[in-house]
Amino acid sequence: MSYLKAARQLPKKLLNQFPEEVSALSNGSPFLDVRSPIEYAKGKIPNSINLPILEDAERESVGKAYKQHGKKIAVEMGHNLVSGQVKLSRIQAWKNYVTQHPNVNLICWRGGLRSKIAQDWLAQSNVQVARMTGGFKTLRNCLIAILDAIALDNRTVYVIGGKTGSKKTVVIKRLNNSIDLEDLAQHRGSAFGAYIQKQPTPITFENELAVKLLTHQQQHIVLEDESKTIGRLAIPDALFKKMKIAPIALVKVPIEERVDHIYNEYVKEPSQAGASSDFLSQHYLQALDRIKRRLGGDRHSKLTRIIKDAFSERAGIDHQDWITALLEDYYDPMYDYQIKQKESRIKFIGSPAEVTEYLKNLL
Repeated sequence: MSYLKAARQLPKKLLNQFPEEVSALSNGSPFLDVRSPIEYAKGKIPNSINLPILEDAERESVGKAYKQHGKKIAVEMGHNLVSGQVKLSRIQAWKNYVTQHPNVNLICWRGGLRSKIAQDWLAQSNVQVARMTGGFKTLRNCLIAILDAIALDNRTVYVIGGKTGSKKTVVIKRLNNSIDLEDLAQHRGSAFGAYIQKQPTPITFENELAVKLLTHQQQHIVLEDESKTIGRLAIPDALFKKMKIAPIALVKVPIEERVDHIYNEYVKEPSQAGASSDFLSQHYLQALDRIKRRLGGDRHSKLTRIIKDAFSERAGIDHQDWITALLEDYYDPMYDYQIKQKESRIKFIGSPAEVTEYLKNLL
């Protein structure tokens, strides 16, 4: 997406405040982040790579020197720590990346000393590279402003509703006017929805979502109907307010088909990817414990036994048994209650294919 297209859907105040940042983000420019690994792990910019100028222990030492002796001593220590072969190897890593991504922007925390030193070292090796003067901090502020700006956006938000296992995410992935919140959050949104890998940090999730909103070129934004939180991550307030009043396209799928879909997604595919039966059993038993109070003791005990038996491949017990029981005893009654509160917003009901076609052809 070009800067000009992005500019049409953003408030002028935001464009005036962050012209360089909006341009780089909307054009898909890559970022070479020279912050330390621990800083990068707390939150990163989409389309970025971390090639630090100081590793974590080095940064900690320089930071202590700065507090105790001031900037000059700290800078000298940094140059001593990153010298000789260490310096050459880090410059070479940057050069390799810049060669493959000539439109890259160097960033550090505030676009100050670290990225400037990296830029100078590269220039001494006859490699010219742009530097984002505001660094990660200004890019982050820009992305927060983009999330807030959705409240003023003239694009219409639609949400896809449906009972657990109704292939809502399948519909989302088939559309070019959708944003997959669960994919960004690395979580399916329910007690049993945790992926095997960890969720991103809140900062990384928000940054990814902001870029998706910035570069979304359709008049409609289609999202899956979610609660405020997806796992441990929260949907930003401005977007969630729009989702709460958005028209709904409701997917209807027979329970047998839903059970098969959940089995494939939650058991078969993770097993094929290498997850052991013991790991998956414990993973879902822990999820079951999180809803024990709502289930009640008897149903919790029954489901615990069925899940253990299914993963131990006990004769006569299969995964469809516990999946069906969970849907009928927990998820479906809860969803029936929730959808009653939203009936006035339902604009279309159909199969996954029918809902996909409806949302593709929104005017």
